[in-house]
Amino acid sequence: MKNRAKFFSPNYREARKKFLKTAEQNNLKIETYTNPKTGYDGESLHTDVLWIGSRNAENILVTTSGTHGPEGHLGSAAQIAALSEGLYANLHSNMAVLVIHAINPWGFSWTRRCNEDGVDLFRNFIDFDMPVPENEIYDALVKYIVPKSDSLKDKLTAELGLAYSLLRFGKEKIRKEIPRGQYRYAYGPFFGGFEPTWSNKILRQIIREYLSNARMVMAIDYHTGIGEYGIGELIGFEHPEADEYQIARSCWGDSYVSVYSSDTVAYEIFGILPNAYKAELPNAQVVFGAYEFGTIDEKKVFKILRADHSIYKHEEVHAGKVIKIREQMQHAFNCDSDIWREKVLEQTINAEREALLYCIRQRCD
Repeated sequence: MKNRAKFFSPNYREARKKFLKTAEQNNLKIETYTNPKTGYDGESLHTDVLWIGSRNAENILVTTSGTHGPEGHLGSAAQIAALSEGLYANLHSNMAVLVIHAINPWGFSWTRRCNEDGVDLFRNFIDFDMPVPENEIYDALVKYIVPKSDSLKDKLTAELGLAYSLLRFGKEKIRKEIPRGQYRYAYGPFFGGFEPTWSNKILRQIIREYLSNARMVMAIDYHTGIGEYGIGELIGFEHPEADEYQIARSCWGDSYVSVYSSDTVAYEIFGILPNAYKAELPNAQVVFGAYEFGTIDEKKVFKILRADHSIYKHEEVHAGKVIKIREQMQHAFNCDSDIWREKVLEQTINAEREALLYCIRQRCD
């Protein structure tokens, strides 16, 4: 077994240092976009981008990490592993790779799934000039999702309220509707924002600057937190009859599943990140997969996520509580197990290799 666990890092600062060092070792030039906020330890925050291959290439593999903060541990490790193992060496002249490291650096550093504005980036890509999507189930349950206060009484009331809601609405409906996204409660999980975030704008800028020549984009966005332990699922947002769905299935086979299928661990979402690619690249074919890897039990993940949002809603944040919830968030989204880490990186390397091979077979001429 290859020692791939070494590509993981304990925090954002070390992940970035490792990513920059790997780029330097491969003689790759980094372009950096600096976030206006500072990190948990007072460090500066950056989204770093590198390009491999001809700038005239029309077939591009794009990987992004850190969309959901602490999920960036896996994404960063996957990107570093691919670079370190020479996955992108000897690309076809009509192919290139764009690597976007830590698109949400604030969340990565602070170990929060949201960004500096409390926004879930993967739900931020809507047209804010239009009426925002409604989420009636979330409206009904928000007082239970994030308790009224940090008191034992209010936390117990919230748990009982959620338990009753499971009976009222059904487990499956709640599981799919709560994480779909909401645009009213800035303190709650899955908040899509009131306007485009810094990361939203930077991603769109990167897409315009680097992909304007593309006619085929294969994009992988790395995630953790739902699904079976250590098992990855490439989640797509296309209907099965769409050409992009057929391409993805041809490339990744059964590992790729649409949210419109009953076979996936995922659900339909408002304001999805691939909207940025489609809006900025109207003349390109975009095949997008959110590569989701299971960690701990989903119910435990949701409970920890609720606790994280509750702490930041109700009080001047106590250092001891922040340390505790950061440890829990790390555990929920970044398993501290070499077996898990080796297993997931084997899958990320294979998925990227399959995308490159598909482009060679079908697109490079």
